[in-house]
Amino acid sequence: MHPAYFETRFLLERFPSRIPARNAILSAFATTGEKWSDERNQSADQKLHETLIERGYEAVRAIGYSPTTQHAEPSWLVEMEEGEAIAIGQQFLQHAVYLVINDDLMVVLCEDVSLRCRIGSFRERLDTAMEENWTPKPRIEHPRCELSP
Repeated sequence: MHPAYFETRFLLERFPSRIPARNAILSAFATTGEKWSDERNQSADQKLHETLIERGYEAVRAIGYSPTTQHAEPSWLVEMEEGEAIAIGQQFLQHAVYLVINDDLMVVLCEDVSLRCRIGSFRERLDTAMEENWTPKPRIEHPRCELSP
């Protein structure tokens, strides 16, 4: 798996009305290693949001970012089962999706769901302020992938 998955932190626009036990973090931006135009990224993100709303989900903006490179990518935090999250990831040409089960953050490859890694605590990678003076938190070291059954 791409090393960027293991250092990602998340910035929430707001806390959802309740934090459920099962969540997915979904993006429609260019998949890891690809470059898309700003227009294509924004169009895909808008379509993903519309798809989530049409299916009855409350979608909360979550920005995944790298403390190392400062790359940031808009995503959506959604209460959703794993199978549907992966199907939506595939529909929107994603390499992987993040799953949050209780406080466990995992990354699962869309093309082979048997390839999944537990990354660690979601709360430890969560930032909740979208203020002008906000600065990214330092990188969390992740020496190895903890494979999940």
